[in-house]
Amino acid sequence: MGKLKWTYDKCKEIALKYDNKRDFRLLDSCAYSAAKKHNYIKDICSHMKQLNNTHFRCIYAIEFNEK
Repeated sequence: MGKLKWTYDKCKEIALKYDNKRDFRLLDSCAYSAAKKHNYIKDICSHMKQLNNTHFRCIYAIEFNEK
């Protein structure tokens, strides 16, 4: 069997199965890697929801006043 060509259309078809990049990367890593390598990852993942982001986190602090 020959080497599978990861075309834009094939990667897009696989990406449509997922609703976030993490699952796409973990469950179809070859398609994800090919899309990233060929610079169409942003386009084929445009329908996906964004998961937690390190830039939009809240950090809480609890301060106690000592009497």
